[in-house]
Amino acid sequence: MRTKRLLVALFVLSAIAAPTLYACIPCVDYIVSYYSDSSFCTMVQFYEKDCYDNMTAWGSGGDWRIIDIYGCGTGAHTQKCEHWNGSSWDQVTCP
Repeated sequence: MRTKRLLVALFVLSAIAAPTLYACIPCVDYIVSYYSDSSFCTMVQFYEKDCYDNMTAWGSGGDWRIIDIYGCGTGAHTQKCEHWNGSSWDQVTCP
């Protein structure tokens, strides 16, 4: 009987906690914009995975990219810019 109560309690807790935990994964809006040149003016590709885990993507190519990460609950923003050197991404100064 004690085991049955424990299992029921765990089930109820998981039913309550699971949606709350999932709602915060990944907890960031992740945006990557790819550009054709170092001026970061002509966007050629775009990728976003939003706070609700929805993805948007279009385009192709681009050796220059800006990665923007926004905290869904906090609004905190980080940004980094990179250039593809042929084998890996090098960090560069953002415009």
